[in-house]
Amino acid sequence: MPTRFYLPSSGSSPVSVPTSAWPFVAANFAQYAAVTTPIGSALVDVINTQQYDYTDRVLLFQWVSAPLAAQVLTGQIKLSIRASRSLASQKIRFYAGIVSSAGVIRFSNEFGYNGQALTTVLSSKTENGDVSPSWSCNLDDRVWFQVGFNQDGTLKTYTFSIGDSAASDLPYAAGDTNAFNPWVETSAVINFNTPPPPTGGAANPLMLMGVGT
Repeated sequence: MPTRFYLPSSGSSPVSVPTSAWPFVAANFAQYAAVTTPIGSALVDVINTQQYDYTDRVLLFQWVSAPLAAQVLTGQIKLSIRASRSLASQKIRFYAGIVSSAGVIRFSNEFGYNGQALTTVLSSKTENGDVSPSWSCNLDDRVWFQVGFNQDGTLKTYTFSIGDSAASDLPYAAGDTNAFNPWVETSAVINFNTPPPPTGGAANPLMLMGVGT
């Protein structure tokens, strides 16, 4: 059963992941906690209108998960998110990996850049790829996701829709204009590190498992 992460528009990121792999970081860059159960954060359209010095990648968002149990992750990762550009062209950029509890990147992959070009319509775009090599997770490591876009050095407006308050999730298909929840999904079941219950309290589950559809 896959693990689905939602991409809220609120909620502090528990760890700050280095952004040095990106040539540009947007002025309105934001980082949040990735969640496997929606928290009801508003679906918002985040707009970036900023001119960059040359053609390359721009980081706009980062999400970081709860602490993981020790495990090895393999398989595929998929993204579905609504995005647009004021002049049709360019693509979203999607990175994911594992970060330590101290904020040190242990694994990093780019997934896709094979997806659909951005259009002037705010609609779903998808990316996917295989974890390569496998990610060997230590106790309390976290999964992280970074989303941005490619730009061509000219002044254009990019819009991304994030949040998790909709009753439905975006499909894994391009061109959907509904204001549904964006998400990232791993084909592997991800096990999380659950702290022991307080003395005298009810036992917690041994592990939390993501919501998949």
